[in-house]
Amino acid sequence: MFYLKHQDTAPGGRPGALCRRAYLGLALVFMGAAPVFAGETEDRIRARIENFLPNMKVLEIQPSRYPELYKVLFANETLYVTRDGRYAFSGDMWDLEKRSNLSELDRQGSRVDALSRLIPEEYIEFAPESGYQNVVHVFTDVDCGYCRKLHQHVQEFNNEGIAVRYLAYPRNGPDSVTAKTMESIWCAADRRNAMTQAKQGLSVDETAACENPVREQFTLGQAIGVRGTPAVILEDGRSFGYLTPEQLLNQLGRPRQQAAQ
Repeated sequence: MFYLKHQDTAPGGRPGALCRRAYLGLALVFMGAAPVFAGETEDRIRARIENFLPNMKVLEIQPSRYPELYKVLFANETLYVTRDGRYAFSGDMWDLEKRSNLSELDRQGSRVDALSRLIPEEYIEFAPESGYQNVVHVFTDVDCGYCRKLHQHVQEFNNEGIAVRYLAYPRNGPDSVTAKTMESIWCAADRRNAMTQAKQGLSVDETAACENPVREQFTLGQAIGVRGTPAVILEDGRSFGYLTPEQLLNQLGRPRQQAAQ
């Protein structure tokens, strides 16, 4: 497994724009021609890709929105391959007529599906006591500057009826110093307080240990297109970087209910 180098996500930025594709950043790959028989397309493509990229684990192969191309899904990349398995390219597919990013629409659907499978024990939630109108999932790194800035708005989000569910995404990988700190946060007796302390630059109890989801959440983030932090994911699967309360409400299509603090 390899990990991309991540950065803070600047205001309003989309995480996918933070770094170029690594290792698979090819405009076109030539893999040799071969006939394709009915019912063997996926197997043939898998064999070609695994031969061409032996260190990459193919998670799934499925038809794309364009009938002549298949999507090959890796942990943190999607490769498009022709039906005959000869040509492949990485990057996003666009419908130029509709001005629509088809790859991003696919990612949105994947995010909604993946996040719907989470259980409360896996995330750290800051929610208004009186109930909420919206939920946002935030992939976060406690040492990320914009993550700390976003956390300063959590009470304002709650005042507007927005619940924040934090997921771990240590930018330097699941074996980094930050990841170890985040594991301690997830194992703390009061996880919300530990998260706030860490984001205020205060120390947390590093001796707290338990079975925790930090590594799995990092892998999940990569799989659904997280490339920087904070990654704020809305209920419809759209993903943004740092957002102020006003910007988040605008994306939700809601007016502000509480006066700005």
